[in-house]
Amino acid sequence: MLTKLKLKPVLIFIFAVIAGVAIVILGQALLSNSSKSNDENLKSRLVESDDVVIEQAGNWTAQEAKSASSGSYLYSSGSPDDVLTLTFVGSRVEVIYTTGTNLGTLAVDVDHTVLRTVMTADQSTKYQERTMVDNLDDGLHTLRVYAQEGGVIGIDAFRISRPPTAELAAMPINMTKIGENVLESAITNSGASIIILLQEPNVHYSNEAVYKENIKQTQQNVLDSLAVGHFEVSNLYKTLPSFAGDADFNAILELQNLPEVKFIQLNSSGGGSANVPDGLNRVHINKSKLYPR
Repeated sequence: MLTKLKLKPVLIFIFAVIAGVAIVILGQALLSNSSKSNDENLKSRLVESDDVVIEQAGNWTAQEAKSASSGSYLYSSGSPDDVLTLTFVGSRVEVIYTTGTNLGTLAVDVDHTVLRTVMTADQSTKYQERTMVDNLDDGLHTLRVYAQEGGVIGIDAFRISRPPTAELAAMPINMTKIGENVLESAITNSGASIIILLQEPNVHYSNEAVYKENIKQTQQNVLDSLAVGHFEVSNLYKTLPSFAGDADFNAILELQNLPEVKFIQLNSSGGGSANVPDGLNRVHINKSKLYPR
């Protein structure tokens, strides 16, 4: 005949304490992992292969695919000139690619050194396959992807990451908005004297008062977007959509990411020169056109 097992109150108390401690430890572990994951997510960024910051050389064609990142990817033509280039700040980069029949070998080149090669040929088409290059210095890098020996590859996207301790998230660099030697000067000299060209006001200059107010408001909006302590204003223009100052590397990264900013050039009066793209005029300081400081 079976009898019920009766536990002494002290044993019941001990078991309850042990169970409670176990639940607390498990909860803390889950919370820690969740926080770590969130930190990593805050320091990483997905960049689609057709993003404006990606420099395309050769001939690339967009192909729609529901399973691809954002619903499409780029595939090359088979020419050795087909190269995608991404300049970024980070310590790790993932290349997200497509596999399929008749596809070739993907070369992953970081700072002029091929660090990965991936065979992308497969009997079936697969999307969002990944290869990663990590343990990079947490700084400025240039990524180039292309097919070895003139094959064809499909590139979906890129994910760039920085350590959770980094001040800014990983960031792609839009080189069409940054003049020659701006980044190099900021890195080498721990800062650079720059002029920031802003987007033109939506009003005609003939309406002078509104035009000037628009410029002033845009200048203020951009300055308010920058982290404190990374940019020091030297000049604000009254009639030109631009301003000048001394910026560190982080400030330049933030500036090039703002839609109000058209171009960033070295300030020639501050000891540098810049090549400005066609359609943009180099700005020089003219004290008669400055707001009083």
